[in-house]
Amino acid sequence: MKLTVIIPAYNAAATLGEALSSVEQQHVQPYEVVVVNDGSTDETAKVVQSFMDRLPLVCVDQANAGLGAARNAGMQAAKGDAWVFLDADDVWGSNKLAHAGDYLTRFPKVQWFYTPIFEWSPGTNGAGMRMRACPKIRSLEDFLAFNPIVPSTVVMRADTPFTWEEDRN
Repeated sequence: MKLTVIIPAYNAAATLGEALSSVEQQHVQPYEVVVVNDGSTDETAKVVQSFMDRLPLVCVDQANAGLGAARNAGMQAAKGDAWVFLDADDVWGSNKLAHAGDYLTRFPKVQWFYTPIFEWSPGTNGAGMRMRACPKIRSLEDFLAFNPIVPSTVVMRADTPFTWEEDRN
């Protein structure tokens, strides 16, 4: 299973290195990592360059168009069998890609899924860590109220007919 990590990045120099380090530390390495530099005016491009010899990076540069457009551009550039999304200000545990590939292999009819996340408070040395999982969703209203899907938890087969919303207005 060829897993493509897709990272939209806009002025993400302060956090992108940690996100890319979490990809580098995966027990199962990605097929490729597509970083979409969404018109950044900070040092985002330099951070990407610093990982070029450490990860199978593909950099897509575009004028600033927003998160949805950046994710869609990453999907267009991706060559893997599945997309695994990571925002530039998030990090993964070291088994994220192993579990993603295993699940997609064991359940070939599943087109996409998402996982719980851990949240923490900075400066608490892990004491502020808590798992945030989706409560039981019994209706569309529950789904909309709890908004359980964080993009950095989404895994999707590359043949899934889907695009991210580009105009939030």
